[in-house]
Amino acid sequence: MEPNQEIQNETTAVAADDTAQAANDTAEATSEVTSANPMSGKVLLGALTAAVLAVFLLLAVFTGGEDQPAAAGSEEFATLAFLTTEGETETLTDFQGDALVVNFFASWCAPCRAELPEFEAVHLANGDAVRFVGVSHDLDEATWRGFVDETEITFETVFQPGSEIWTELDAKGMPSTAFVSPEGELLELWTGILSEELLQEKIDEHLIRNT
Repeated sequence: MEPNQEIQNETTAVAADDTAQAANDTAEATSEVTSANPMSGKVLLGALTAAVLAVFLLLAVFTGGEDQPAAAGSEEFATLAFLTTEGETETLTDFQGDALVVNFFASWCAPCRAELPEFEAVHLANGDAVRFVGVSHDLDEATWRGFVDETEITFETVFQPGSEIWTELDAKGMPSTAFVSPEGELLELWTGILSEELLQEKIDEHLIRNT
């Protein structure tokens, strides 16, 4: 099984368990009301379902992150191929000379969706000083391209369904973000959501200072 499929399966399994429990609780809470007044029961069911969905959304948005140790001396990650939007096969070595923010994302990853607007804002604020590259772990090319269109992000994205770079870096979750020097050195690997403010702090610390 491909690494990104494993991540998706784990995420889906946890969500499914939580959703099943929530659904069971909701059903129990509405059963008595429904038997007494069917219309009131339907209204209550809809309200409780919306509340459950809201809780899941809040959990996704406010999920914390952590710094992971950079893979000491590892350069293999920069040689692993991906597909560009132009249909070309490239690697991160083709981007050498640029300070890079490499974000690993997927359409099925709720925290990824939550942080992409933050990344877009920081990308626009930094202009050409830092190069942003989004690496999609979606299962097919059409989903990747459709998600990029949906989110309207303007920084470049590439497609790597096998998650080879993510795996080589020994990343622990999604989303993850790597900060790479113009010389191709991995400076920091962060797992979890990055806010606009924290992302800019990381860029200032690792990339702007070194350019």
